[in-house]
Amino acid sequence: MGLSASQARLLSITARLTDNEYHSQQLTNAKMRLAAKGTEARKEYQDALSSKTLIYNGYDAQGNSISTALTPNVIYQYLPLKNQYSLVNMAGQVLVGHEDAKNFEQTDTMVDFLDRYGLIENYNELTSYPEEYQKYLTDLAKWNSDVTAWNAANQAYQDYLEAYADWQDSQTGNELLDTFAENIGTSDNPHAPCYRRSVQEGNASCYLHLLNMLLDYDGGTNLVSHPYKASCGQNGEFDDESRELKTNTYMGDMNNSIYFPVMAQVSDYLNETGRKGNLKRLCDGDDSFGGSGPSNLIQAAIDDKRTPTPVEILRSDFIYDPVTKSVKGVKSLKQKAIDLYFLISKNMISGTAALAETLINFTEGDMGGHSTPEPTPVDPPGDLPGPKPQEPEMPSIILNDREKAQWYVNLWCRMNGEEEPPRIHIKDGIRTNEESQEVDEWFREYVLKSGNAVKDTIEKHYAELDSNLASSTTWLEDVLSQGIVVMQRVNSHNTDTKNKYSWDAVIYTDASELTLETDDNAIAKAEVKYEEKMHEIQVKDKRYQLEINKLDSEHNALQTQVDSIRGEISKNIDRSFKTFS
Repeated sequence: MGLSASQARLLSITARLTDNEYHSQQLTNAKMRLAAKGTEARKEYQDALSSKTLIYNGYDAQGNSISTALTPNVIYQYLPLKNQYSLVNMAGQVLVGHEDAKNFEQTDTMVDFLDRYGLIENYNELTSYPEEYQKYLTDLAKWNSDVTAWNAANQAYQDYLEAYADWQDSQTGNELLDTFAENIGTSDNPHAPCYRRSVQEGNASCYLHLLNMLLDYDGGTNLVSHPYKASCGQNGEFDDESRELKTNTYMGDMNNSIYFPVMAQVSDYLNETGRKGNLKRLCDGDDSFGGSGPSNLIQAAIDDKRTPTPVEILRSDFIYDPVTKSVKGVKSLKQKAIDLYFLISKNMISGTAALAETLINFTEGDMGGHSTPEPTPVDPPGDLPGPKPQEPEMPSIILNDREKAQWYVNLWCRMNGEEEPPRIHIKDGIRTNEESQEVDEWFREYVLKSGNAVKDTIEKHYAELDSNLASSTTWLEDVLSQGIVVMQRVNSHNTDTKNKYSWDAVIYTDASELTLETDDNAIAKAEVKYEEKMHEIQVKDKRYQLEINKLDSEHNALQTQVDSIRGEISKNIDRSFKTFS
């Protein structure tokens, strides 16, 4: 029984020793972790001692010098004597705080945006003007359209009246043809000398004499030679020299007091011009020569996919365009007489039948026919459009603080993608801040009428900063130093004729207001934090050491008990062997 009890006691104490050693090891590990934390705290403190912070040095509203750690919020905070900067990311977007982003997103125009900062004194008066102005633009566009339509209708009517007058002028009167037929001859009067000799006898010289007198004849006994150009040359050429001809001055034995005035009258008729200076007596537009052959010799050749011959071009009533290879109108009677003169004088046709056919077509057809149909009537234009719409009077923009307004105009333009914001001037000179400040005419025109004063809803030119980043000094210094974010500054010295500022890139280390300085407040905070951590570490280390010491004492006592029990067990074993031996 004694041996068993001793063994049980030994097992119990051994278990306590094991537990004791385990807890002692845990406390030793905890002390090692405290030592690591102490090293970390000392490093943080050393980093704080060597760190630099971007500081903004400026002036407050009263002109007092101020210095504060630079953050995005500090950059965008307006102060009267402060240079204006912006932060731009690598996508070209300006980075703004939550309030500026919200004010921009919830407004449509620059006026609305400025009102969010309490800068416009007469905002309610201004809000109705854009709608009035847009209505004016709509009415003006309609009026311009109506005026254009009326002018077009009036021009069409005037063109019709002119075309109708020209058409009336071009119509041949029967009196002239009757006089010509009586004295010169036609198929109804075949015994007249000119008709008989030219048509019945095929006398080409007599025919030339007749055509000669039709061209610029003054009724005298002596003919005057005149230069002319046929519609084409003898071989179809269209250069001037190949088409040149001169009329003959030979009179022959013709000396008839009745014949001369008739020819002079017909010549004057052929030379009459319209209001535009063009010959107004035209051919009748029929090449059929009494019903045989095509009515348009040139078009017939084109339809046959060939070039008209010189004879066809000269005999035809129509004008041939060699460039476009098409018909481009009807000849004048005078040009037809010139072409026939050229045709016969160059012996391009011969024989009684050909001369007869040509003369009959010219006299009884061209001089007695109608070359063009009557123009289609056009209705006169209606009433003139009403008076031109009057542009609504532009209201004034009254600002409570011009300098502050300029700051937010610059910001609005940059957020809207415009790199050159307009410069605000004072209409009647610079006034004190206490007085309302009326904006000049040019700026009112820009704000209230220009499309630049309306927000760009297609492309986003800005990005909103996270609130934590907006108040962080370390983030701003980090991204500026790495070039992830760049700074822009408003150039207030731009005095160009456009009256605009400009946003110019600037290296942050070159900005005179910004300096890298040791932050005493940050060091003080780091020192307090370091001391608090070290005190906490020391307290815990002492507690751990006391517990380790206690465990060591307990361990020594237990070890003594283990040694005593083992001695007793050894004695009991020896007595048992003696008893049974």
